[in-house]
Amino acid sequence: MGIRNILWKCVMGLIGTLNVRTLAKPGKRELVLNEMNRIERINDIIASGRSDGVDREGVGFLLSKRAKQSLLAAHPVSERIITIRLKGTIANMTTIQVYAPDSFRNDQEAEEFYSQLQHTVYTGPKKVVLFVIWDFNAIFGHGRQNHRGEMLIDFCRDNELFITNTMFRHRKRRKVTWRSPDGRTANMIDYILVSKRWKSSVLNTVSIADGDFNSDHVLVMSELRLRIRKPQQPKKSLPRNRVDLLKNIEKRNRYKTALSNKLSRIQPMEAPTAEKIDRF
Repeated sequence: MGIRNILWKCVMGLIGTLNVRTLAKPGKRELVLNEMNRIERINDIIASGRSDGVDREGVGFLLSKRAKQSLLAAHPVSERIITIRLKGTIANMTTIQVYAPDSFRNDQEAEEFYSQLQHTVYTGPKKVVLFVIWDFNAIFGHGRQNHRGEMLIDFCRDNELFITNTMFRHRKRRKVTWRSPDGRTANMIDYILVSKRWKSSVLNTVSIADGDFNSDHVLVMSELRLRIRKPQQPKKSLPRNRVDLLKNIEKRNRYKTALSNKLSRIQPMEAPTAEKIDRF
């Protein structure tokens, strides 16, 4: 199964998204993991892809040790959508990873994708920090808006989501997330969306083109004020001594007999001799 899209979540309040194009090529998986491990040690991979063996679509998460410890649930929805839920210090965090149909696919396929994504958001946990991330293949703003861009804006409006890529002032090279193979065309088509209530928790979102991922997309990262934490394990309570049961004569006699039998099997300690005492 090829994993086309990968999310990284680390301990220092960072969340990122990267379209690696494919992991099916020899050495590509190792290349991506090596690059990501330079940023944060990867501890686990959760993925959702096609069941027919075709190396197309597919989404997944790369988790750091802290993220894995904070994981409450993971739900693969389809080869284009997967969700995870993490334990947070203030509120739990639900992250939906998606890969939308590109502009070469027909509108019906795109509408079916957004319908499934909307259902995923609607049926998910409420009152949580919601992130929807990845490759939407959508262009909008500055008079350069395509139909996929309109669908993305409608989705954000319906679910009160903010596009964090547009919340901060950066130079164009820090906003571009994709470049054509010939280098002539550059667009922002990979996004990190956050629920309106928690938009102030996003401190920055920026494109980082430093890594060698062998992809025409670049890593997009958001710095968060939010923190994740390991869920507390319930404390194991010691069994309480039920001394009140000894009020029952029959139970008290059984207890005395069982205690006498155990004590009779204990070997008495040998009394120390004067020689042993002197040697001590």
